[in-house]
Amino acid sequence: WWNNLVGFSGFLRKRKLYNLMPRSELSIVDYIERAPVQPVCILREPNAVINSIMKRERRSAGIAIYRWTRFMEVVEQLQAESSSLENLSVPAILSFESLVKQPEAVLRALCDQIGLPFNEVMLEGPMRNVRYPRNSFEVERSKPKEQECHLSKIPDEAMRRYERLLERDIGLPVSADSCAE
Repeated sequence: WWNNLVGFSGFLRKRKLYNLMPRSELSIVDYIERAPVQPVCILREPNAVINSIMKRERRSAGIAIYRWTRFMEVVEQLQAESSSLENLSVPAILSFESLVKQPEAVLRALCDQIGLPFNEVMLEGPMRNVRYPRNSFEVERSKPKEQECHLSKIPDEAMRRYERLLERDIGLPVSADSCAE
């Protein structure tokens, strides 16, 4: 309750401390304890993610980099712990870039990996997105844009994690660097 009260004021939302505090009632560990969990992790080129967080959520580069780096840590931890936790399946990893370039092939591969039947309705995902509705998957969203480059500020270990995780991508191979330093 106190987190909601402090977060409501808006002061902490843009501070790193706020990003370190849990904001949900259940953690991933709580979900794993309650029922089988099949993580689906979508990776996106780091500079695009960082600029998106900065633009859409009006966060500093430091907070955006922290959030992207932390996500890489969580995905790798899920991957490592999937063999020892009964309710945790190996995470399905796909890249945003491969998803928008070949949505049907990636979604079919995802369904095969997690044991679900493919349904054509899955291709209507962009139209059903309440927050960012689109007519279809937009390939131009996966292309590098003219934006500030933050790759040099990302810790080396986080970039290595990203590259290791991309090796498990079920879609097209993608490159990690979208901006020139």
